[in-house]
Amino acid sequence: MRIVYLDETYLDKSVALMAKYNKEKRYKIGYCSLKPDSIRRDLKESFEDEENKTIGVIEQGELIGIVDLQVDLEKQVIEMIGPFIDREEENEWLSIANEMCQFIFEALGFTYKYLFFIHQENQINKKLLKNLGATSRGHEYVLELKKENVKVQLLSKRIVEASQNVYEGVRTFHDTIWPGVYYSGKQIIEKLTHSHQLFIAKNNQELEGYIFVQKQLEAESGYIHFLAVKERYRKQGIGKALLTKAIEYLFKESQIKKISLCVEVLNETAMQLYFDVGFEVENAYTAYQIQHKE
Repeated sequence: MRIVYLDETYLDKSVALMAKYNKEKRYKIGYCSLKPDSIRRDLKESFEDEENKTIGVIEQGELIGIVDLQVDLEKQVIEMIGPFIDREEENEWLSIANEMCQFIFEALGFTYKYLFFIHQENQINKKLLKNLGATSRGHEYVLELKKENVKVQLLSKRIVEASQNVYEGVRTFHDTIWPGVYYSGKQIIEKLTHSHQLFIAKNNQELEGYIFVQKQLEAESGYIHFLAVKERYRKQGIGKALLTKAIEYLFKESQIKKISLCVEVLNETAMQLYFDVGFEVENAYTAYQIQHKE
């Protein structure tokens, strides 16, 4: 058995292995897409990004294990997409997974914070993370809204598409309210293309709140990354107006059949807002982290 860095020559086998196991809740990783086409797209992008690494386990010429590492050098954070291992026996699975993780820690160093997003029913990964000394960062739901289940009248005239003159205000507010999350305010602005959109609410010239969304047409879905309202403007319906605008915008695309988002289980106010417009719980996850001290 060899642990190696994978390149694009392993793309087909990597997609097959990840798709096979991520569709089962007992092996499911929240960072990983479900559909093979989406996994292929994500892996191709990862192989093309020099910062990211993909680790594989080769046994008798066959790929039997994989974990994709999304590396953020600036934040010193690595999102662990996996491990996915083609073994059913628990002790063998845990042994291989542990070897993969130790290889990663030794190869990439101990200055990084390693992040995991594990389905509630993925007990084998929970055992691995306990053995590795991981700590829980909280529980989250993935909520889903289907087009036929929308419960709001789609009227949101006060919400507008963000323009360049508000970018700095959004960046500052985002980094204040969501410090250290997977996209910084700067990255949000850089991602504004045909597939990503930013809407804002303004009071005269002051930013009240924003919502950042993404079209994922190949997956027939939309995704709401961030929704935030400044504290002094809360309980005025602004959050619902922003959410309504996002729903309206995403469902204008005929290919989009559902909209997803992730929310902390303990955030009851946000949960109620999403339930009110028709979102339902699709999956439950626990976030973990490993941060070694040299």
